[in-house]
Amino acid sequence: MHSCSVAARMSHTQRPSSPCPPGDRFGDLMNAPKKYVVSRTLKEPTWRNTTIIRDNVIDSVRTLKGEPGKNILTDGSSQLVHALLAHDLIDDLHLLLFPLTLGGGKRLLHVRPR
Repeated sequence: MHSCSVAARMSHTQRPSSPCPPGDRFGDLMNAPKKYVVSRTLKEPTWRNTTIIRDNVIDSVRTLKGEPGKNILTDGSSQLVHALLAHDLIDDLHLLLFPLTLGGGKRLLHVRPR
């Protein structure tokens, strides 16, 4: 994996209360790739090897796509994914759906007028 881009709300729930120490197998796996967190409120990243993108998200992702490397993954932000889709910055979309419905909420995919 080249880099991983996540939304701050999701990263708050995913990150440990303290970073995994070097040598921890899970921590080494999660800390090895470059990570970019899109957030206006996060002050300091908890995971090692992490950059916070606060402004110009679309331009930043466009720049990342132009760099050598593998895939850029996005986890946990429908708002970010919708923005990337609107700017044609997603090449492949793989959805992992969990069989749990909790009533109303945001739509996964918006219906576009034809």
